[in-house]
Amino acid sequence: MREELCPKTCGFCIENIKKARHLKNTCSQPATIDVALLARNISNFGWQLLERVTQTEAENENIVLSPISIAFTLEMILNGLAQHQPRSRMKFLAHSGHNMGSYNRLLTLLTKRKQKLQLSITNSLFLHNDVVPKIEYMTMIANCLSAHLELKDFRENPLKAAREINLWIGQETNGLIPRLVEESTFPSSTVLLLANVLYFNGKWKTPFVRENGAETMMMPFMSVGGRLNRVPTMVMQSEFLFAEDESTILVGLPYKNDEAVLYIILPKSGLISEWRSSELRELGKLISAAKPEEIKLAIPKFNIKRGTALKGVLSDMGLGELFDPRLANFSGMVEPNTASPLYVSEAIHSAAIRVHEKGTEAAAATGLGASFFTLPPQRRFVAVDRPFMFLLRHEATHAHLFIGQVVQLH
Repeated sequence: MREELCPKTCGFCIENIKKARHLKNTCSQPATIDVALLARNISNFGWQLLERVTQTEAENENIVLSPISIAFTLEMILNGLAQHQPRSRMKFLAHSGHNMGSYNRLLTLLTKRKQKLQLSITNSLFLHNDVVPKIEYMTMIANCLSAHLELKDFRENPLKAAREINLWIGQETNGLIPRLVEESTFPSSTVLLLANVLYFNGKWKTPFVRENGAETMMMPFMSVGGRLNRVPTMVMQSEFLFAEDESTILVGLPYKNDEAVLYIILPKSGLISEWRSSELRELGKLISAAKPEEIKLAIPKFNIKRGTALKGVLSDMGLGELFDPRLANFSGMVEPNTASPLYVSEAIHSAAIRVHEKGTEAAAATGLGASFFTLPPQRRFVAVDRPFMFLLRHEATHAHLFIGQVVQLH
């Protein structure tokens, strides 16, 4: 398809990609991995990622990550690897279940229009204006992942490129994430940025409002290190999902139509880090055992925004060759005459979640830049008054949209 590319003096013709996308309006890649298995593997990958992030830089910090956002971005970049370079692809497969057709099916299920909640996932590829990508690769990610494509001048005008990309991310996340990249994100050898943006806005099935007997009051929260603060806390008696074992209390707050659930994971004793390392593997069983129960719940409002550098963490998880210009081979993404070999120079993830009386608003953006207490059962009371984990799960697919920890509130 070389003749379909613009002359090199004109850079890459975006119109040709648009034409290529219309050659086939469906994903031609087979879904060889069951969507439920794919979602479970991505979720496992996300929890491993969270564990490594807390070990390396954020043990005593509030964290929010989106496993789905990170996985979609990695799926785009790994499909650009040369066919003879399977190592990183297989490492990711071991973590998440790499398969483009199955990602296409998962994307379709997550974003179907009949849902009452607002959930959007956008994949984008920003190219430097003299890069010649392969039509086959562009057609595949456009048709399978609904990726949209734009040209940017990363070298001569990185400030303008950063401003335009941040504007797009801010619009896609309803302002929750106004900035993902800086001018300094783009070294002089930058030729592309792969990005995924996920936005979620869900209303509680039973909102924490006065009409439902709820109230918001100042209650104590014991932050990590033993610091006690009084924080705005939502209190309501209603039907929630509930399960517990010897070490953990789990409460599920359903959204409208039960399409998603925010699970609060509360260790009964000890440090949250000790719980993560010893009990996390039992979380799936606990969620499966959760049943509707009348509970009086006190849960603090929380609002977390965090940017996380993923390059070191992903390298530790076996994807280091993506970031090594001597080892990376992205000949499946660009034409052979691209001036210098591509490699991933940076991996950036930003996520935000806001939990309040009416529901939850959350967003995530990931970019990969390439460069040349308990009372009797009849009225159980659960007070989320100490560090806890959370999981926002899409129920139809069991996809983990957001995970994280809240260890300090002010």
